[in-house]
Amino acid sequence: MKNNRLDPRLVLAACGALGALSSAVSAQTVINISGATLFESFFAAPASTNDYFDVDGDGFARVFDTNDQLAPFALPPAPGLGRNLEWWAVQYRSVGSGNGLAELVGFGHTFAVNPNDLPSGSTLANAYYNRSKWKDATLGLTSIANTGNPGAAPVRSEGTAGPNYLQATYQPPNNPSTGGLKIDLAVMDVPTRWFARIPGGAASPARLPGIGGYGTNPRVALNTDGTTNGRVNTLTSLGTLNLFDPANEGGANSNTVFDTPVAFAPIAAMVNFGVGRQQIDASSLAYLFQTGRDKTGENLMVVTRDSGSGTRNGFMNSLGVDPSWGVGENIGPQSTDPSFNL
Repeated sequence: MKNNRLDPRLVLAACGALGALSSAVSAQTVINISGATLFESFFAAPASTNDYFDVDGDGFARVFDTNDQLAPFALPPAPGLGRNLEWWAVQYRSVGSGNGLAELVGFGHTFAVNPNDLPSGSTLANAYYNRSKWKDATLGLTSIANTGNPGAAPVRSEGTAGPNYLQATYQPPNNPSTGGLKIDLAVMDVPTRWFARIPGGAASPARLPGIGGYGTNPRVALNTDGTTNGRVNTLTSLGTLNLFDPANEGGANSNTVFDTPVAFAPIAAMVNFGVGRQQIDASSLAYLFQTGRDKTGENLMVVTRDSGSGTRNGFMNSLGVDPSWGVGENIGPQSTDPSFNL
């Protein structure tokens, strides 16, 4: 999912798809991506930013049986035009699908400028600048992280009008660089409609995407002692954004979010051998993930990801359950939080 600030041809290039790119794009453009943990392996791979059809016009690309890395690692940034020079500065935040959508809603049009505008703590699993980590889910922030920037990102965009609008700005950690940071793409495991909270109807486990009340389960997570933890289960509000309607292409505007499928991925339930089961039906899974108990009343420990997870969303929608109701035991914060304890 993306906003319309980033040229869609540039998006295709970043995803390794075929297309044509305008030569007007300035060198060393910052591209900020947020979303699915499932896509981490793609954005951490050199092939994700290897030039396929000569984006920078230097005569080196896979279509010519040559290689040109458009986003080599360099800090301070080393912009330039030519083979293996830093044409792009790609920053990828692995936060979960719905959380990435929320960051696109919040900072797709508006620059994040304060360090806390984007999280750098437990809700950010891993983060990469041109495939080098600035955040590790286990080890925390690395030496290239800049806590003076939103989300501790190594660079920002210049953020002013003119030809250098998206040029990277850099200061050594942990001094804030100039400009701001905008989210260009929200990579998700499911369509945006599946993650969009719809007001105007009663909350119900049976609500389907696009129906009033979808994604609005009011339950919050609890601590192990029964007190309120406070983590919400509601899905993401689109705010001022709107979904693209194929039946009304002319109705798209600067606030329209476009879905572009790029891959298919399987989602499956995992079970401890101690449960003593090898097969289970969909209705039992629906009961378990809504209540923590099977429809027979058997009490099993059911663990799921937070409501910002595309894996949870895709799995629940496959069962016909509103994902905001797929709470499992509904205990504790995200499992990446070091205080998580069952």
